[in-house]
Amino acid sequence: MIRSVFVSLVLLLLPAAARAVTIVGYDPALHDRFASGYPTTPVVNSSAGYVGAGYDFSGVGWSLGEPQKSITMISDQYFVYSGHYEVTGTVQFRAADGSTVTRTVDSSFSFAPTGEVSDALGDLRIGRLTSSVTPTVASYAIFDSSDYDDFSGLPLLVYGHGSGGSPRIGINISEGLQDVEVATGVFKKGLVWDQDSALGEALLESGDSGSPTFAIYNGQLVLLGTHYGVGGTTSVDDLLALYLESLAAAGIPFSTVPEPGKVAFLLLALGSMGMRRKRQSV
Repeated sequence: MIRSVFVSLVLLLLPAAARAVTIVGYDPALHDRFASGYPTTPVVNSSAGYVGAGYDFSGVGWSLGEPQKSITMISDQYFVYSGHYEVTGTVQFRAADGSTVTRTVDSSFSFAPTGEVSDALGDLRIGRLTSSVTPTVASYAIFDSSDYDDFSGLPLLVYGHGSGGSPRIGINISEGLQDVEVATGVFKKGLVWDQDSALGEALLESGDSGSPTFAIYNGQLVLLGTHYGVGGTTSVDDLLALYLESLAAAGIPFSTVPEPGKVAFLLLALGSMGMRRKRQSV
């Protein structure tokens, strides 16, 4: 059963005094995506114990003009981000071969709240680049399941930002797809997780809107959602699985991972990330 999250939800817009994603026991060697050079000449973190080691984050790019704003590729030209935190102009990627790839945002649009999107937070925005970023920049499959229970208990890699917009990656465990009170008496379904005292656990902060949340499937990053808001110790994502029919109807190219059994999915993810499982809320 889906429980409701009664929180004073705050959109993750960037205020004048920008804050960073909060990570318990934050350590640059463990959590920073780049060791130096961000945003123009980024050098990937090669420290032992880095939580993102072995995974291809090349498909997560950023606005050159506002480097705290992230985009995430779902095909060779289309990307996702937050509708309330728009990205325009020039974007850049750190490619798998170590080069930087620069592109221009050609166009973008949001979805009207129809069909399954009426259940979602409605904050998803799709952008299109002027040209393809393949083969050196990744795109990510979307985790798809018709069973809402499959979104609970997933080990997460949470992408956010730190000082100067430099990306950071924390961990957490999904509390599942829940009804989130986005305004008085108005509920929408969002992917939520709570931060506790465990080392490495992430809590979203102002400026993190639109950045991605990943799980691991068959040793690869799979996209779950884009950051939307935070209330207390609860972070909220707009879940991409709720938009797949609308994406297809709009002719947006994307791919999904199969619907694995939840136990198999968790075993794969836990084996890949070496994470402990947090006790579920009841």
